[in-house]
Amino acid sequence: MSSDAQPPFYGIRVGEPYDPAVGRSEERTQLRMTPGLIELALFLGNPDRREVQAVESGACAFAVVTTPHVLLFIHKFDHPDGGQALRWSDSPFEIHRQEAHGGSPAGLSGAVGDGMHILVNVVLVDADTGIVRALHLVTISPQVADALRNGIAAQREAGSDERAATEAINALYRQYPDGASLVLQRAEATCEGGSAKEIDG
Repeated sequence: MSSDAQPPFYGIRVGEPYDPAVGRSEERTQLRMTPGLIELALFLGNPDRREVQAVESGACAFAVVTTPHVLLFIHKFDHPDGGQALRWSDSPFEIHRQEAHGGSPAGLSGAVGDGMHILVNVVLVDADTGIVRALHLVTISPQVADALRNGIAAQREAGSDERAATEAINALYRQYPDGASLVLQRAEATCEGGSAKEIDG
C-alpha cells in the first residue's frame, strides 16, 4: 500500500538516505507521477541481495488498473539469473494525495495516443535504515502511459473522495486475491520495462 510521505524527488543516490529527514519507516510503496518523471519507490525491510539485484538490473513488468477515484500501478521484478524476486504488487495512486503534500501536480507529459514511452525511476529503499539500495531507470510502453493518463483524467473529473477510493481498492482486493490475477483479469494495459534509451534525445 502506498503512503502519504513525499520526500525529495531528485538527487537520489545509492548508499545515501532517500530522505535525510526520515530514517526508519514502514514497508510500503510510493508512486509519484509528474510531467517530468514517474518515481516508484519500494520500501522493504533489510532487502536481500536477490531483491537488490532484481531492482537494479533484472527484468520488470508493469500494469495499470483504474477506477474513478484511484488507480493501481502494478509491478514485478525478476532476478537477472531468472525467477521472480519481487512478485506482482501494487501501488495505489490518488492525485490529491500527491498534490496535497506540496508535490508537483499529478500528470504525465504528452497526450493519449501520442505513442510516447515514459520514464520510470525505480528506487529500492531499506525501510529499516532509509538508505537507497538500488536504482533503475526504465520505460513503460505508450499503452501503459495512456492508461495512467486516462486514470488521472478520470480522478480529476470525479473529484477527491477518499472513502470511495478505499472502497474501490478493497473491492479489487476481494475480487482478485493476488497481484497475478489482478493483472491477468482486470488490467487495462501491461508491458515489460524497457531501456531508458527508448526515450528520444
